[in-house]
Amino acid sequence: MKAKELSIKDFTYELPDDRIAIYPVEKRDQSKLLIYKEGTIQETVFETLPDHLSSGDVLVFNDTKVIRARMLFPQPSGKPIEIFCLEPLDFSDPALAFQQEGKSRWKVLIGLAKKWKHGVYQSARFQSADSTIDVKAWIEDQKEDYYIVRFEWNASCPFSEVIEHIGKTPLPPYINRNAEFTDIERYQTVYATFDGSVAAPTAGL
Repeated sequence: MKAKELSIKDFTYELPDDRIAIYPVEKRDQSKLLIYKEGTIQETVFETLPDHLSSGDVLVFNDTKVIRARMLFPQPSGKPIEIFCLEPLDFSDPALAFQQEGKSRWKVLIGLAKKWKHGVYQSARFQSADSTIDVKAWIEDQKEDYYIVRFEWNASCPFSEVIEHIGKTPLPPYINRNAEFTDIERYQTVYATFDGSVAAPTAGL
């Protein structure tokens, strides 16, 4: 079959809710591992991975940490507007964007965007070690697939602290529960080192 003959329907399948792990296993190395070799498929666990590697095999690690990219801005109506940060605009290196103080611009997705009028800012507040910090967000532009949002806050703390306080871990939509405190550690690979991902490398988990 040629690539142009492929359809998204060819990859659509039913996945019952009871087959989706809502929480990770207690011991990471007991997570399931699928092995495909010479036309044969078998199921094992990650603890056995070294047994399936040979000299000369290459392992590729995604060592970025998942940031709390789902920023929630409260609304009087109850349900918050969600700003899902995708990537910074002013720096190609996310590490530099996280160090920005006072303001930062990001490409984002917006939940309940219809309730957010352009030109009207959204606000959130959190308590730092020694002060109350107000965070404001404006829509600067709207593209076909994303928005450009400018964040500003009234303190010299970096953006990493802002997103840590008002952001949530971005769990996949098929995990039907709210993010919890334990997800900050468990929704990461053990070798995650640098902030920057907005979704966990699933194969690495």
